[in-house]
Amino acid sequence: MRGPMCAALAFLCLSLAGCGAAEPALAALDDTGRQIRAAAEQTVPDLAAAAGRMLSELAAAAEQTASELAAAAGQAADEWFAEETEPAEGSSAPQPTPENSPEGSVQTPQEGSGGQEEEQEEAASDAVLLDVDNILQNPELPNGCESTAATIVLNYLGFQVDKVTMAEQYLPRQAEYWATDPDEAFMGNPAWLLAYYCNPGPIVEAVNAYLDDQGSAYRAVDISGSPAEELYEWVEQGVPVIVWTTRGCTAPTYSTNFMMADGSLPYSNSHSVVLTGYDSEGCYVADPMYEFSYASYEVFNWCYEARGSYAVVIVEQ
Repeated sequence: MRGPMCAALAFLCLSLAGCGAAEPALAALDDTGRQIRAAAEQTVPDLAAAAGRMLSELAAAAEQTASELAAAAGQAADEWFAEETEPAEGSSAPQPTPENSPEGSVQTPQEGSGGQEEEQEEAASDAVLLDVDNILQNPELPNGCESTAATIVLNYLGFQVDKVTMAEQYLPRQAEYWATDPDEAFMGNPAWLLAYYCNPGPIVEAVNAYLDDQGSAYRAVDISGSPAEELYEWVEQGVPVIVWTTRGCTAPTYSTNFMMADGSLPYSNSHSVVLTGYDSEGCYVADPMYEFSYASYEVFNWCYEARGSYAVVIVEQ
């Protein structure tokens, strides 16, 4: 800015050199130049100070916004967990069913229903219903349905172990969930909001490690690939079955966040429940997500097969 201004002043000075008014004009121009320079020098610090204030205000606003967003996210997560674990009184969750499945073929637990004992009394005479107490995975294990299902069966067999102990002390898991083989370890950590699942292998390993510590003759056995009808035969013998399904027995869905080592996409709605009984029309389950307690044979068998026909039993040897 100063270069062009000085050149203009010099040109004006040369133009006025031949007239008698040159000296006063030069003095006036010199004074004007000093004023311009002073104003410019004052303006630069003012602009810098103003810019600094604006940046500080923006940083404070951004920090406040981030805090408000984090608080809102935490509140939303708490509300979601509350809805999952404690259905509102007088209301019922949607009854999800697979595509093309019969309407109402999956039943959600009803508040104040009296549990499975009342359901057993209403069942047909050839029905079987084991006295299995359900355990909810939330809030401690938002992705811990497999560990919770195993704990449900262990508690039924008389072992006093909790779901968190099974997940934290016995379950093989790998933090890098995107690089984990679900047949070898849990993809992430069951206690994380962002985690995935495991197949029967890690659950069998976890349960047997716990049983070894107890000096028990019980063993977890992978019965994956069994026809659906055989699952009900185990229940008839008094053995509840850990079954891999999808949430609410809906159609399998997949995450596009990453690709598995074999080139496939991971499930985004994988789930595990415990098959506890059956009657003439369908089967009863203990669901760690409290999403359904009864399903028709058509729906449950379809869901079991769609998820890969994975199942585990814990039996005395």
